[in-house]
Amino acid sequence: MAARALLEPEGPQSGRLAGRLAAICAVPSERPALAERVAHAISLERAVIAGFDPAVPEPGALVDELAHHLRALLRDVVCGHLDDDLVAVADALLEPEPEPEPEIEPEPDPGPDVEGEGELGVDPEPDPPTGQLVFS
Repeated sequence: MAARALLEPEGPQSGRLAGRLAAICAVPSERPALAERVAHAISLERAVIAGFDPAVPEPGALVDELAHHLRALLRDVVCGHLDDDLVAVADALLEPEPEPEPEIEPEPDPGPDVEGEGELGVDPEPDPPTGQLVFS
């Protein structure tokens, strides 16, 4: 119930507790396994509430594992290692990282036009000033 209060304020119908707990408490490669164990613990909780015996030989081990993760979360929040909004922390970890946009390099400036006039409207081969002799 404490884990649900911290990580699933929308209520159990949202089904987000297992994924959020795994996002915070496990490295990415181990998240699916932890989420599966938490989901299994939730199904055992529902069975016990409905009056059925747990279908596992040692349900205490699963409960202890969940309690261990809960204590670790609370300790990290109290120590300041985690923000107290654990839902936001978990959801941020679950969001795929956006791909960086490729940098668009500006096209190089071709400089003055060699065949025609330059950028400033000056002929690249100006006529010699008047009064000078030109020998060809």
